[in-house]
Amino acid sequence: MISNVRMISLYTLGGLIFCGLVLWIIDFGTIKNNFKRKWFLLAPPILYFVLNLISLLLQKGNIKLIETHLMLIMVPLFIFPILIHEIMRERFEELLKLFLAGLLFVSIFLLVRIVVIFVLALPEDQSIIEYFKIHNTEYVSLSFSILEHPSYLSLKLVFAIIVLFSFSDSWRIRTGLKWSLYLIFTITIFLLASKAGIIALIITSIGLGVANWRKRSHNPFVYFIAISLLIFLTIFSVRRFERITYFYNIINISLDQKDFNWKNMDQRTRNWYAAITLIKDKPLAGNGIVKTRERMVNVYRINGFDEEAKLAMNAHNQFLETQMTFGIAGTLSLLWLLLTPFYSRHHLIFGKLAVPFVLLFSFFLLFESMLNRQWGIMFFMLFYFIIILSPMIKEDTTF
Repeated sequence: MISNVRMISLYTLGGLIFCGLVLWIIDFGTIKNNFKRKWFLLAPPILYFVLNLISLLLQKGNIKLIETHLMLIMVPLFIFPILIHEIMRERFEELLKLFLAGLLFVSIFLLVRIVVIFVLALPEDQSIIEYFKIHNTEYVSLSFSILEHPSYLSLKLVFAIIVLFSFSDSWRIRTGLKWSLYLIFTITIFLLASKAGIIALIITSIGLGVANWRKRSHNPFVYFIAISLLIFLTIFSVRRFERITYFYNIINISLDQKDFNWKNMDQRTRNWYAAITLIKDKPLAGNGIVKTRERMVNVYRINGFDEEAKLAMNAHNQFLETQMTFGIAGTLSLLWLLLTPFYSRHHLIFGKLAVPFVLLFSFFLLFESMLNRQWGIMFFMLFYFIIILSPMIKEDTTF
C-alpha cells in the first residue's frame, strides 16, 4: 500500500480508518482507557495537527490548506484501535514483512518497466553505456519513479534495508535472499537518483556492516563486497547521471569562486535562504500557515529566484518549514514528535527500529518538507505507531 498508486494507497488507508471507527463504536470503554494510558505517545502528532488548525483559524484560511495534515490526527485516533487489538498484536512482524514485500514488488515493477523501455529504445549501432550516458535523464529520477516522488521512495527503501538486516536472523531469511533484496533495493535507489537517498544508503550500509561485523554474525567479506558495490555505483552515478553530475559541478564551481554566495548555489539553498529570511522576520510566532507561501514567493522575487517563485516552492527542509510557519511552538512540537520513539524504545519489541527510523527520517527532513506531503505523513505516521505501539517486552511495563 505505502508505495502503490496514490489512489489505492489513500483508499486503503481510508478503509483502515473506517475499521478503526467501527472498533471505537464496538468497544469504546476499553479503547478510551488504552488511549488515556498512552496519551504521551499519541499526543505529539495530534498537537502538531492542532498547531496547523489554530494557525488556519486565526488567519481565516481555507480548510484545504490542512487537508493533507488530517492524517496527523486521523491515524492516532482511528489506526490506534486496530494496532492495539489482540488479533493485530500477534501479527506486528507481519506488517514489516508486508512492507518489504510491497517495496520488492514496486522495485521489480519499476526495474522491469525501465529495462523494457530502454531495450526498445536502444539503437542497434550504439553501445549500452554510450546510449545511457547521453539519454540517462529519460531513465532515472522522475522518469524512473512513476508511482512516487524519488526522495520519498528512496527513504522507504533505505528503511526497508534497515528492517531486512534487523530481522533477518529472527526471520531466518537465507543469506542469498537477503543479499538479493539488498541488491534490488540498492539499484532502485541509485536509479531514483535522489542525492539524499544515496547518501543515506551509503551511511546505513556502512553502519549495518560495522554493527554486524562487531557481532561476528556474518562473514565480513560479504559486507566488503557490498560496500565495494556501493562505491562503484556512486562513482558511476556521479559521472553519468546528469542530475547528480550537474549538482556536483555546481558545488565545485561555487566553492572555487572568491565571492562564494551560498544562497544561490542550488535550488535548495535558495529555498533555505528564503525560509531563514522569514524566520528572522517572525522568529517567535511564525508567519502562519496561510501567509507563509505568499511571503516565500515575495522573498524569491526580491532575490531574483524566478523559478522558485513561479513554482511557489516550500522550504525543502521540515525544520525550517515548521519554524517559519509556527514559530517556537512548532519546532518544539516537531522535536517532541521525533524524540518520542526514543523514549519508548527500551520497552518495545520493535524498539531497535526506533533510533534508525528517527535518524533516517530526520536526515530526509533536512532536504524535504516531508510532513507537508501525504506520502511523507503517511509513511512517518504508520511506522511511528507500529514502533511505539508494538507489543511490550514485559506486559506489566507502563509508560
